[in-house]
Amino acid sequence: MRAHLLMPICFLTMLSSVAFADQLQGLVRVTGNAPFKQVTITKPSEFVGMSLCPGVKAKRILNLESLVVKIYGGEKTLGASKCFEIGSFTVLKTPAGNDAIVGTLLEKDGALQILAEDGRTVRLADVPAGLRNMLGKKVVVDIKPEAALTSGAFQAVYYAEFP
Repeated sequence: MRAHLLMPICFLTMLSSVAFADQLQGLVRVTGNAPFKQVTITKPSEFVGMSLCPGVKAKRILNLESLVVKIYGGEKTLGASKCFEIGSFTVLKTPAGNDAIVGTLLEKDGALQILAEDGRTVRLADVPAGLRNMLGKKVVVDIKPEAALTSGAFQAVYYAEFP
C-alpha cells in the first residue's frame, strides 16, 4: 500500500486521541429559553462555568440539569468563544448530593430492581409510576440514604431516564 494513502488515517488517529484527552466535572446548569438553551458545567458553588459545544450530546445532557457529571472530551473554539466538546459522560451525584445509581431498570419476580453499571442489584419498593414506565431503560436514581426498608428494598427519591 502506498504511504500517501495512509497519511490521512494516521493524521486522524493522532487527532482523535488528543481531541478527547480532557475531562470536565461539575453541576449541569441550563440557561436561556428554547430554542436558545445553553448547557454549562460549573462547580456546585459557582455560576460561571464552561459551556458545552452545541450538538446532540449537549442536548442529551440538557435533561440532567442539577446532577453532577463527569464529561470526557476537549476544549474547542467556536468563533470568538470556547466550549467543551463532549466525547462521553457519566453521572456522579444526584441533586441531593448522593452518589447516583446508574443502571437498567428491570422486573424480577414481580419486583422492580436496578442492575447498576457497577454490577450491584438494587431492589426498589414503592416505585412511582413515572419510574415504573421506564422499565427496560437505562436510568439515574437516588435512593433514600437511610437503610433499606423492612422488605430489604430501597425507595427512589429521584429518578430520570439516562439520555
